[in-house]
Amino acid sequence: MNKSDLVRAVSEAGGVARHEAEQVLDAFVSTVMAEVNAGRKVALMGFGTFVPSKRGARTGRNPRTGEPVTIAPSRGVRFTTGSIFKSVLNKGGTIPVPPAKKSTSTASARKATATRAGATKASARKATATRAGATKASSTRASARKATATR
Repeated sequence: MNKSDLVRAVSEAGGVARHEAEQVLDAFVSTVMAEVNAGRKVALMGFGTFVPSKRGARTGRNPRTGEPVTIAPSRGVRFTTGSIFKSVLNKGGTIPVPPAKKSTSTASARKATATRAGATKASARKATATRAGATKASSTRASARKATATR
């Protein structure tokens, strides 16, 4: 699964637009990077923990020539899986399902309301036109029947 697949899956599971899911995912990744870079661990209960690590300077070997090479100290990150994640992987536990989406965005709520209002107005116009057309058609049929009956 690559980033676009993950964004698609998160947007479908969370019931949000794809661009919103991508913004949230990008914010998550940058926040985790910033916290780990600052030397702090990031723990997501049940999922796992990102812990910064340090590797000291050491001596390695050039694989081509066999010469000793000094490797500079570096920093990295370790990920330790959480208990729920481990149980899903090892014991076939159930994957937690995200709760149903609650409308929190006022802009999307306004858009949905406007769409519903527009649909209601259009439906009302259509229904009125249909009723008017039906009345007109039925009165035409009635007068045609009357004319046939009098002949």
